[in-house]
Amino acid sequence: ARPLTGAEDRVTSVAFFIIDITEKVKSDNDLIESEGRYRQLFEENPIPMYIYDMDTLAILDVNRVMVENYGYTRDEMTAMTIKDLRPAEDVEALLENVTDLSAGQTYLGQWRHLKKDGSLIDVEVTSSNFPYQDRRARLVLCNDVTEKVRIQEQLVDSEANYRSIVQSSPMGMHMYRLEDDGRMIFTGANPSADNLLGVDNSRFVGLTLEEAFPPLADTEIPEKYREVCITGDPWHTEQIDYEDEKIRGAFEVHAFKTGHNTMAAMFLDITERKIATQALAQSEEKFRQAFHTSPDPMIINRIDNSIILEVNDGFVNTIGYSREESTGRTPAELGLWLDDGFRELAATKLREEGKLQNVEANIRTKNGSIRTVLFSGTVFTMANESAMLTIARDITDLKDTQDALFESEERFRAAFETSPDSILISDLATRNIVDVNDGFVINSGYMKEEVLGRDSMEVGIWADPSDRERFYGAFTEDGRLEGFEADVRMKDGTIKRGLMSARTLELSGHPHLFVIIRDITSLMEAQAQLKDSLSEKEILLKEIHHRVKNNLQVISGLLNLQAHHINDPMSREIYKESQNRVITMALIHEELYQSENLGQVQFGDYIGNLCNNLMISYGADRKHIDLKVDAVKAELVVDTVIPCGLIINELVTNSLKHAFPGEREGVITVTFRTLPDEQYQLTVSDNGVGIPEDVDINSTPTLGMQLVT
Repeated sequence: ARPLTGAEDRVTSVAFFIIDITEKVKSDNDLIESEGRYRQLFEENPIPMYIYDMDTLAILDVNRVMVENYGYTRDEMTAMTIKDLRPAEDVEALLENVTDLSAGQTYLGQWRHLKKDGSLIDVEVTSSNFPYQDRRARLVLCNDVTEKVRIQEQLVDSEANYRSIVQSSPMGMHMYRLEDDGRMIFTGANPSADNLLGVDNSRFVGLTLEEAFPPLADTEIPEKYREVCITGDPWHTEQIDYEDEKIRGAFEVHAFKTGHNTMAAMFLDITERKIATQALAQSEEKFRQAFHTSPDPMIINRIDNSIILEVNDGFVNTIGYSREESTGRTPAELGLWLDDGFRELAATKLREEGKLQNVEANIRTKNGSIRTVLFSGTVFTMANESAMLTIARDITDLKDTQDALFESEERFRAAFETSPDSILISDLATRNIVDVNDGFVINSGYMKEEVLGRDSMEVGIWADPSDRERFYGAFTEDGRLEGFEADVRMKDGTIKRGLMSARTLELSGHPHLFVIIRDITSLMEAQAQLKDSLSEKEILLKEIHHRVKNNLQVISGLLNLQAHHINDPMSREIYKESQNRVITMALIHEELYQSENLGQVQFGDYIGNLCNNLMISYGADRKHIDLKVDAVKAELVVDTVIPCGLIINELVTNSLKHAFPGEREGVITVTFRTLPDEQYQLTVSDNGVGIPEDVDINSTPTLGMQLVT
């Protein structure tokens, strides 16, 4: 409103302007109401929220839950920046993140926030642009997922532990899934399953149980596995595979449910255990059979009173008492022992130590004769009762042979000492020389005292020290060595070539090495001379083959010159064929003097050279006639190559002359291949006009076919 002054009447008045602000007032009221709703929604939201200035990163506002969860007051938080909510090591990543924020709402992932008490919590952060008092600001929601992360980590650890148990378990494990149609699908296995079964089980994944493991299809296992998946009841079995009444394989299987329609089967190879059980039963049976069939006398006594419980046939046959006469009585009552004092001593030793081995004693048989026996015994449990098993081996005859054995050893000593070859005996463990013969002393120049107790390397026997290790490494599994050559140094320093043979033997209960060294120096020199002589003969033989080849080529040339003076075509053809036959044999000698083996010809190469010469000789046009040679590499003796070469010459010549008349095209094929039992097959063929029906190849008057026949 403002006053108005009239020009004429000077009347003063007031003018009023009325503006309708109803909508503005309503809008302001709506804004206030909206801000109130925002403030209530912001404050009462159960998720911690804050607003920060995008330019300064200062926190502008926080809701009640944020204050409660983080432990700060509202004033403390609005005096902080968003960097203060992060541990120091996360600030750099935070700054990179806020720099790249897009305008819209953004899920910023999982971060760590720092509470007032210094503890860290895991939060999932969602952020969006937010207008706040004309500032560039963002609203941030901080959903606490600390417990969720902890549970996830525990779940990961649990899964890792389960996986570790499965992967490291010594028992094999197969996993299956039961489909709605009843099929058991193989889903995986652990490494032990691969090791136990010797296959890569991963290639079976996705197959049914029956497809993956066909041998199980006709067993109870598929149905039992289905029952485990459905009922959840575990199942246990042992699967044993026999072959010729012997256990080929055995597995202990434990099947259990692992989840909805899933199960696992853990299995352990118990083949060895089952075999051991079977072997134990067989061992008991073998013991029973061995006891009754042994020729040595055997007795089983009670350990407390020595009453005989059982005797074998060897006892009956050797001692003379029947089972009925022996069982229920003691050895003393039978009068077996010649020396009662020894009997008591042996019984006491058995009771105290549990065994007695190879003790010599004299016993009396039923007929009164005295036998010397080697007595052994052991204590064992039979039917839950302690008993003694005693064995008395009759060595009466054996003792009579001891003198003969001593005599044999003396003969060996005489042979050892008188051998002209050098002989050494060394301890296999220490490799020290324990004995040498006179031949070694004479050949090497060393006295026995200079080498005994010393290693061969220490003595300096090996001219090349590496030969010593090669010598020990050349022994066969049965402890033998034959034909080993090495240079040996004598005491005076001279080197000789030695041919060594050796074998291991037991002396005084310890392994020793018995070595014979034969001087082959003169033999090697003779062999070298012989080799030089042989080389000279080989050179001479090659020269002979070379000259024979040249002479045959001269003959071929003379035939060729003579053919030029013959006007009759048929006669000239005969000369040409004769010339080719001469060349056929000349090629053999050419192969021989060029070969390393002067007695054999590389027949495959020879065939190719021969056929190419024939093509050139007859001026065959290779555009019309194709020659194919398919020959294996094989060395044949000359006596075989000559007739085979003549056969090829005649047949290929025949094909070149008659198989392709006019401009007819075709192929001549020569094959040479191996057959079993060191046999060979030579084939010459063509696809020409063929042999006329009125021609009998076995009785043709032509020289060529007669040669082939």
